[in-house]
Amino acid sequence: LEKIDINSCSTNDLVYKLGLPIVYANDIVSVRNEGHIFTHLEELHFLAGLPENYLKKLEPWIIFAYDIRQEVDVSWRCLNYYSVAELVNLGLDFSLADKIVAEREKNGVYRSAIEVRNRTGIPLKSYQQLL
Repeated sequence: LEKIDINSCSTNDLVYKLGLPIVYANDIVSVRNEGHIFTHLEELHFLAGLPENYLKKLEPWIIFAYDIRQEVDVSWRCLNYYSVAELVNLGLDFSLADKIVAEREKNGVYRSAIEVRNRTGIPLKSYQQLL
C-alpha cells in the first residue's frame, strides 16, 4: 500500500485504500473543502471525529502536505469552555459566539469541529482562525 496524502486524496482513496467508513471519509473531505489543511494525525480525531483506534491503523499509511501557515495557540476546543465575550475577543462575530455557547450549554461539549458545525449549522470557515 502506498502512502496517501490526507490533504489531497479522494473520498475513494479514503474508503478503498485506507479502509475508512464513508461517514469519516466524507467528514475529512468536508473539513478540507472548508479550507482546513491537516498537519497532524490528531487533527483527524479532533476536527473530523475519527475514533482514536482508526488513527493507529492510519498512521503508517498517511502523509500530510507541507503547510507554511503557522500554528495558532488556540484551537476549536476553546469553543467548549470560552464565554461569548472571550470568543468575540478571538475574532468571532457576536451572533456566532452566542449560538456556539448556547448550543454547548444546552447539549454539552463538542467532540470535534465537525460536531460544532453539525450542531450549530455554522460553517467551519466562520471559526477557522481557531482551527
